[in-house]
Amino acid sequence: MSFIFKAIGSILVGAVGGWLFGFIILSFGFFIGKGGDKGIGQEHFGYGQPREMFGLAGFYGIPLGAIMYSVGYLIFLRNVPPFKALAFSVIGTLFGGLSGALIGPPVAALGGVAGFFVAAFIASHRYDQ
Repeated sequence: MSFIFKAIGSILVGAVGGWLFGFIILSFGFFIGKGGDKGIGQEHFGYGQPREMFGLAGFYGIPLGAIMYSVGYLIFLRNVPPFKALAFSVIGTLFGGLSGALIGPPVAALGGVAGFFVAAFIASHRYDQ
């Protein structure tokens, strides 16, 4: 029964985290100048008004975060204390996503995923019992 609660919790935490951090990463990309009209009628996909970014973050971040955190929890974070696992996940996702946002939205999403899994791997080896 405990496993079921942990699985449901990891899906919920991943979904909310994916939405929130997706919005933060998209907002960062917009504010560093990766969004808006470039003068030739082309606009970067994924950057724009906050309402649009919040919707895009939800559309892509919720399923990606729910799947990613659940898989990461099952593979790496089972033996890590919950708040430590969350801290490593937050730092890794933001570091990877914000680094990727310097290039563009698709790279930001991939960077967030890569950053999460690298941080989860580090956490699992740091708290290996």
